[in-house]
Amino acid sequence: MNKPIRIMLPSATIAKNTAQIIQSYLLQLGLKAEINAYDSALFQTYKTDPSQWDIMLDSKMNNDYVTSLASTMETSGNAKPINFVVDPKLQELASTVETSTGHTKERINEYMQYLKDQAYVYALFVPYQYYAVEDTIIGVFTNFKSYLFPNACVYSEAFKR
Repeated sequence: MNKPIRIMLPSATIAKNTAQIIQSYLLQLGLKAEINAYDSALFQTYKTDPSQWDIMLDSKMNNDYVTSLASTMETSGNAKPINFVVDPKLQELASTVETSTGHTKERINEYMQYLKDQAYVYALFVPYQYYAVEDTIIGVFTNFKSYLFPNACVYSEAFKR
């Protein structure tokens, strides 16, 4: 009997919905998948244990996707990459794009193409944050993680509080 593919994720709504979509696609291919959603503490523990999952849905938010991703793929000392892949070429490329001299358009493209070709990790989507504001707020300011900064927003003259 075939073991189901274990999809591990944090217990957030977006992650659960994403896992259900992946599960249905796998089912169409004739593959069973089980969804294992964990609270933050258990998820952080299990994500470093390759016996706990086959597919992991994790959030990587950073203002530089390449460096953020490279930091999870590169090994140093006893650290293992987040997906437990041992690939010397990947290590070389990840180490290079993390340096100031290696963080060039050409090297980043080479690194990202290698990741796509090998399919070790894959960015599925970027969730949008929506904010409802009154019409006296004429400019909304968020940081690169989409966190709202009310004190940095632009308010009209009609805004009085």
